[in-house]
Amino acid sequence: TDSLRAYIKRKLFTPNCGHAIVAYLGFVHGLSRVDQALANEAVFKDVRGALRESGAALASKHGFDAEAHERYVERVFARIANPKLHDDVV
Repeated sequence: TDSLRAYIKRKLFTPNCGHAIVAYLGFVHGLSRVDQALANEAVFKDVRGALRESGAALASKHGFDAEAHERYVERVFARIANPKLHDDVV
């Protein structure tokens, strides 16, 4: 798609949403950084599920290619998991 609105929604419902869910769940699990939270198997599974659901909705509504979107999600996970960012959950 070439719709700016679609790309803005994708940003909100992929990296922003994914990052927030990782932080919230990391806090619940008593972890201090988002990279630690994403390394937790239960957190990773929940975030992966949420991003699959939002990705399916984005693909359906805005016509994003599902495989390309999955690659985008993997890049988002790589950024969130980067321990050099020292990104605290709170």
